[in-house]
Amino acid sequence: MTDPVALVAHAVFRHRDDFIRRLVDTTEAEIAALEHDETLRGLLDASITENVVTSLHILTHAMDPHTVDAPASALTYARRLAQRDVSLSALLRAYRLTVRCWTVALGRDGGAGRSGAGEGSGHGRYRLSRGGRRRWMPNAIQMSER
Repeated sequence: MTDPVALVAHAVFRHRDDFIRRLVDTTEAEIAALEHDETLRGLLDASITENVVTSLHILTHAMDPHTVDAPASALTYARRLAQRDVSLSALLRAYRLTVRCWTVALGRDGGAGRSGAGEGSGHGRYRLSRGGRRRWMPNAIQMSER
């Protein structure tokens, strides 16, 4: 396999459980409207998990993303949020946050997400959000070097 995106996707796959957990935690910390009870937290976790697994599959096999259906849990989560009058903008912010995390994980940020000495565990680094909170940004490039 010589495709660099597929290589990095394989690196993320090896650490996907940690990547998913950090993504769920970051999403909950960054988007107050998504503070949920246990049922919705479970749906958020399932949605992120299936989205990550599906994304890794698409990247690893160089698939056209337009040919893949959205994961069922992501659709269920979005439907449940709508039923509870959670704003669409909160859900869209969650997806934008996920895209930023993927961008860093796939090394498409020009190296800005790579850890230097003392900047975390080698899986990424903390960055300040607009609200001044620290947010973990995973970095698959560092993961692949372990």
